[in-house]
Amino acid sequence: GSVKKATVVARAFVMKPKVLVLDEPTIGLSQSRKDALTAIIHEGRESGQINIVITATDDVAFARKVATKTLEMKNQSLEETEVVQNAFIITHKKASS
Repeated sequence: GSVKKATVVARAFVMKPKVLVLDEPTIGLSQSRKDALTAIIHEGRESGQINIVITATDDVAFARKVATKTLEMKNQSLEETEVVQNAFIITHKKASS
């Protein structure tokens, strides 16, 4: 389950990828594991270890936390959508304090 998924993601980071591709990375994860995954992705970006993260997900909250650009599938084509990342993170921080 979630421990196996966390192990797979951890192994991917050990490889120090420049591009990280994740397919539904948050399915079956507890909120604390989702938060840990989000933190790892942010740390990887800030350190320059990861340049690009590509993920397919239905978890809109996760996407807003990690995305700098989003594409949404509509009518069998991809359309760029606006990311309200900063507003979401500020709201999230206020809610947890």
